[in-house]
Amino acid sequence: MRQVLGRRYELVEQLGSGGMGVVWRAHDRMLHRTVAVKVIAGPGISAEAVSRLEREARAAAGLSRNPHVVTVHDFGHEGPGGAAAFAAGPGGPDDTAAIADGGGERAYVVMELVDGRTLDRVLAQDGLPGPARAAEWAQQVCVALEAAHAIGIVHRDIKPSNVILGPDGVVQVLDFGLAWFRPELGLSRLSRSDVVMGGAPWISPEQAQGHAVDHRSDLYALGCLLFELLTGAPPFGGRDALAQLIAHVMEEPPAPSRAEGGRAAGAPLPAELDRLVLDLLAKSPEDRPASASVVAARLGEVREGLGEVPIRATRPVPPRPPAQPESIPPESLPPAGAQEGRGRPGRRQLLVIAVGVVATSATAVVVPYLLPDSDSGGGEGSRDGKGSGGGATDGSDRSAPPRRLWDIPLTPSAQLPDTAAGPVVVVDLRQGDASTGFEVRDTRSGDVAWTYRATKDSRGKPQDFSARLDPGGGTAYVAWQGRVDAKDATTGRARWTYEMQRPEGGGVTSGAPSLAFAEGVVYVTDLGTVAAVASDDGGELWTVPLDDTTVDTVLVGRVLLVRGLLRVYAVDVDARRVVWHKPTEQSELLTGGGTVFVTTSGTGDTASATLALGIEDGAERWSDPRAPRAVLTARGMALFVDDDEDTDGEVLRARSLDTGRKLYEQAIPSPLLGNPPQFTGNDVLAMPIRKGEGSVLIGIGLDRGTVRWRKPWGNLQNLDGAPYEKVLVTDPALLSLRALDPTTGETRWTVTPDGKAAVLDVRRVGKLLFIMTGEPPETGSAKPSRLYCLELSDVI
Repeated sequence: MRQVLGRRYELVEQLGSGGMGVVWRAHDRMLHRTVAVKVIAGPGISAEAVSRLEREARAAAGLSRNPHVVTVHDFGHEGPGGAAAFAAGPGGPDDTAAIADGGGERAYVVMELVDGRTLDRVLAQDGLPGPARAAEWAQQVCVALEAAHAIGIVHRDIKPSNVILGPDGVVQVLDFGLAWFRPELGLSRLSRSDVVMGGAPWISPEQAQGHAVDHRSDLYALGCLLFELLTGAPPFGGRDALAQLIAHVMEEPPAPSRAEGGRAAGAPLPAELDRLVLDLLAKSPEDRPASASVVAARLGEVREGLGEVPIRATRPVPPRPPAQPESIPPESLPPAGAQEGRGRPGRRQLLVIAVGVVATSATAVVVPYLLPDSDSGGGEGSRDGKGSGGGATDGSDRSAPPRRLWDIPLTPSAQLPDTAAGPVVVVDLRQGDASTGFEVRDTRSGDVAWTYRATKDSRGKPQDFSARLDPGGGTAYVAWQGRVDAKDATTGRARWTYEMQRPEGGGVTSGAPSLAFAEGVVYVTDLGTVAAVASDDGGELWTVPLDDTTVDTVLVGRVLLVRGLLRVYAVDVDARRVVWHKPTEQSELLTGGGTVFVTTSGTGDTASATLALGIEDGAERWSDPRAPRAVLTARGMALFVDDDEDTDGEVLRARSLDTGRKLYEQAIPSPLLGNPPQFTGNDVLAMPIRKGEGSVLIGIGLDRGTVRWRKPWGNLQNLDGAPYEKVLVTDPALLSLRALDPTTGETRWTVTPDGKAAVLDVRRVGKLLFIMTGEPPETGSAKPSRLYCLELSDVI
C-alpha cells in the first residue's frame, strides 16, 4: 500500500534520491493535486538536516508569487516515536516506500511538481546553448534572485543542478536549503554566515573563506553558472574541491570566450557578455554589479545585440484580478425536457463545483462550501424523469434507500477533492493537475447558476485560490494571493473586493488566503497577516501581523487559531492581538473541548511530545511524551494512534480530553490506511486497516475500545462535518455504495450506479448525497462519467 505523510500526502512514485533525501511524486488528498515531496528520514538524520529542509520551505514559501521559484506548499516533521521513518524503495508506482524500523524521524517539504530538466542535465544531454539562450536563462534566474534578495534571503547555492528548465522555456530556481536570512527575519539560528556552504565549483570567495555573505555572493555564483553555460565547465573546473576553493579566492578567471579547454574557446561571444561574466566573478563584492536587476538589464542588452527581443526581467508584476463570472452556454446543459416534473425548492441551494485545466506543474485548487439546507422538502422526479433510486437499490425493509434527484455527465479526469472543514462536493473537471475555476450549481436541479474563471500568471498557470460560501448562504468568497472577492452566491455579481496590504519585506503567502467566519466578520489570513474584514462592505476592521507562512485557520469561540509552517498562533479577535504561540510540526489543527493539540519535535535535550493546550490561554493542560498521532476528539476523549512496538500493527489509545488521564488502549491488528477513521455519532469509530494486499473495515466501540464488528470492505467514504448515523463504504470492486449500521456493521441500504460504473468518490451535504462514478478501476482509466445527487431519507 502507498504511504501517506501527514495524513495528507500519498507517495506515488520515487523521482530521485541523494544522501538521505528522496523526492517523490505524490498525491495531495486534501486538494487533489499532484505535488513533489522531498523527504529526509531515518534514525540518523541530524537536527541540521531537518533545519535545512525547514529553511528551504520557509525561503521558497516567501517567494511563491515569483514564476521563477518553485512553489512550496507545506512543511512537516515527525519526531521519534511517531510514524516510522522512510527508506527509499525501488520507486515504481506500486512500490513506493519501505518502512524502516527503529523509531527514526522524518521531515518533508511539499512543492509544486515541475515538468522539466535541471540545467546540468540539459548541458549533458543537449550540449551548449547558444549565447542568446544562455543569457535568457540567466536573466530568468535574476528575476528569482531579485525577489529573494528584496526580502532578505541569499540563496548561497546557485548552480546548474538547482535551476530547472521547463518545456515552455521557463527557468525556475530550486533548493533554498542553504539560504541565509537577514537576522531580523528570525531565522539567524539556522543560517550561519561563518562556515563554508555551497558547491565548490560555484562558490563565492567570501563563502570559501567563511566570511559574511550578502546578495552579491549569489551574483558571483550566477557568474559561474553563466560561465558554464557558455563554455561547458565552471571557471575553475577540472580540479579537486580544495583547489577550486583556493582558486576562487586567489586566481583571476579567463573570459568565457578565451577559456582554456572550454567548448566555447575561440567562439565569437559578444564582448559585453565577456565583460558581464568577469564583473560577476570579481573577487570583491563591491566590484560586482549592484543587484540582480542590474545584471538582468545588462543581459537584456546582450540579447538585443544578438538580435533577440528579450522579455525584460524586473520585479514580478502582481497578477491581474480574476475574471468576472461568465455563464455556461445552454447547449452545455442536459436537454430541457429532462427537467419536467421536478419540484421547485423554496430557496435555491448552491453547490460549488471546481473546473480545472492545465499541466502537471500547476497548483490551483478550489476548496468550496455548500450553502446550508434551508428547504427540507425534496423535489419531485429527476433529470431523467425517474422518481427514486440511484440505479438499483436493496435493503428497503431495513432502511429506506436514498432517492435520486438528478445526475449530470462529467468530463474526463474529474475529481471530488477532500476538504478540510465541511461535507462539500467539489467536481474538479481537469485537463491536467489544477483547477482553473468553479461552477456554482443549484443543488435541487444540478443547473449551472454561474461560473468563475481564475486568473493566470505570466506562465499561463492558474493562480492558487480557494472558494468559500459563508454560513448564512448569501455570499461566495474567492480568495487568492492576499485578495478576497465577495460575490452574490446566486448570481455571481461582485459585492466587494478586499486586498491585504503587503507588509514591508514582501510578506509570505501560502498561495490562497485562509478564511474563517463570524457574525458580520470575515477573517482573512495570508501574507503573514490576519485581517478582520466587515462582511457587508469589505472594509478592513483591524490587522495582526504574524512572522510565518500561514497555512490553515480555525475560529474557536473568540480565538482564531492559525497554523503556520513553523508555529501555531492564537489570535484573540476581541483584543486584536496574538495571545500565545507554540512551535509545531503537525499538518492540521485538531481541536475539541476547548483544547488544541500541538505536536512538537525534539531538539537537543527536549523530547518530542503532543501537547494539549487551552485554546484561550495556551496553557498546557497535559502532554503525551510519546508524541502519538492525534486522530480525533469525541465524547470527552482524545484518541491517538501509536506504532505497536511488539507487532506490525498499531495501538489506539484514549485519554480524557480534560485531564489526559489514560482510559484504555486497544491493539489494532494491522496498520491503519492513510484515510483517517470516522466517528459515526453512535459511539463507534470506523477504521480502515490493511489486510494483506487489501483492506478491511472494523468498528471500535468508544466505551472500551473493543472491536465490535469487522467487514471485508476497507474503502471507507470519509465524510467530514456533522456525523451521519451510518458508515458509508464501497465494495472492493467499487461497484456499489453500502450504508452500514455503526452498532452492528449490518448493511442498511445499497446503491449501485447505472451501467456498472465504479463509485469513485462520495460527499454528503445535509440530506443530500453526491456520488461521482466512472469506469471501473480494472480498465486502467477510472475516468468519471456522472455525478449523482441523492436525497437521504434518514437525515433530519
